[in-house]
Amino acid sequence: MERMTSGRIHYHLLVVVAEDIRTGFDFAAVKRGDYRSASAYLRAEWKFWRETAPKYGFGRTELLPIKKTAAGVAKYIGKYVAKHIGKRLPEDKGARLVRYSKRANRIGIRFTWASFGGFMWRLKLGAFCRVLRLTPDNYRDVLGEWFGRNWVYALRAMIESIKPAELHPEPEAKASLRHAWIVAMNERERWRRRQGQKEDRP
Repeated sequence: MERMTSGRIHYHLLVVVAEDIRTGFDFAAVKRGDYRSASAYLRAEWKFWRETAPKYGFGRTELLPIKKTAAGVAKYIGKYVAKHIGKRLPEDKGARLVRYSKRANRIGIRFTWASFGGFMWRLKLGAFCRVLRLTPDNYRDVLGEWFGRNWVYALRAMIESIKPAELHPEPEAKASLRHAWIVAMNERERWRRRQGQKEDRP
């Protein structure tokens, strides 16, 4: 769900269709208004939604194949969720930003932490670790050594404040990372002092 500048609601959906609609699809031609590369199945879907959407009060609809990769899809969805957060109105309070169909539960996301929140946490933690030149192999050990075994608790607010470059303008993303680095270094110094005080106790 995305709140438009006009105040109207706009929806972005990721859907599974019954046939391959990507093979042979010419994105550039379609953008120019030439729809000849669309498969018969996709054309039938377009016709269905043109006729059905107005019956339920919806305006223009658009259905296109995934252009790039799964990572690209995650970036696309994340971008629109982030955009909506900044445009929420009082009447949007309590509205869920991301919804899944009932059938989506069959893939077992319960134990894979495949939520949007999990995706955002990994994106921000990855950006933070890159600033500190940490790798997927050593970041847990290094952060545990620097900030204690409860490093997630100690750094959570700071990491969540990061604005990933994938979703924000470069200057804004760099500034948030710079701020995160300063906060982390200050926290690291506090951790060292606390450890030193513990060692000095009789």
